[in-house]
Amino acid sequence: MINELLANGRLTRARLYYMMAGLVFVMVAASIILCVKYTDSLAVTVNTLQKVRLNLIHMRDASRTVESALYGIKTVLPPRMLSSTPEEMLLEGLDDLKLRLKDAGITLPNMERKSDEISLPVQIKLGTRDYTDLVNTIGYLQSLQFPFFGITNISLSQGPDKVLCEIKGSLRMPKK
Repeated sequence: MINELLANGRLTRARLYYMMAGLVFVMVAASIILCVKYTDSLAVTVNTLQKVRLNLIHMRDASRTVESALYGIKTVLPPRMLSSTPEEMLLEGLDDLKLRLKDAGITLPNMERKSDEISLPVQIKLGTRDYTDLVNTIGYLQSLQFPFFGITNISLSQGPDKVLCEIKGSLRMPKK
């Protein structure tokens, strides 16, 4: 009987050791699994962070490109383009024409509205003695921007002391 108790005591002690060893094994295995999952999660996080940093660089470049394009547009467009209506700009362009071509007769019918632009037909009659003045006037008309001047017809006739020129065209502005 004593042998049995000693054997049971040894068995109980052995069971206790096996249970403790099993518990330690389970804890170590769980720790390893958690470490592996943490490592994987950390790798995914680092990868995502690198993508975010790369996208940030691309976004900064895109932002600079947009800012540069906007600056380019603002330098090309006159300041009044952003604050005035197309009709106002056409009338201001007509005033500029009258100031530049003081001796010319300028007649205009009604304003025309199309789907994407507004135009103001213009007929300019002027007399000149100098061919270069005529070429400079036509060059000035063709160089106008906001509003644009499109020439549809130029007719020349000889007067008593100067050449008479009739220019038909239109001041045009895109609708906003």
